[in-house]
Amino acid sequence: MKRYVGAIAAVMLLASLQAQAEVCRSYGNATYCSNRLNSQTYGNTTYYNNGVTRQDDGGSSYYSNGLSSQTYGNTTYYNNGVVRQTYGNHDYFNNGRVCSTYGNARYCN
Repeated sequence: MKRYVGAIAAVMLLASLQAQAEVCRSYGNATYCSNRLNSQTYGNTTYYNNGVTRQDDGGSSYYSNGLSSQTYGNTTYYNNGVVRQTYGNHDYFNNGRVCSTYGNARYCN
């Protein structure tokens, strides 16, 4: 019985993670995400459909909503306390989020 309960719990957890997954696909300068946060990039400026813009300046990014980030090597530090480490096509965040990029698609939990 324990084995079946454990298997059911594992399937429910997997289904929950898949239901919460975010998928983004990029085509040229446009990115479309399953969470409906889409963007267009022109030069070093990205425009999001929620009204936020992002300016990239070398290893720094500045958002119109006050968020900013600094990148050193493979680590990005955001001013809201989030830290992202990049290894190959995988991004690991200190809040537990993981994103992986394959071709023009990006998958995040």
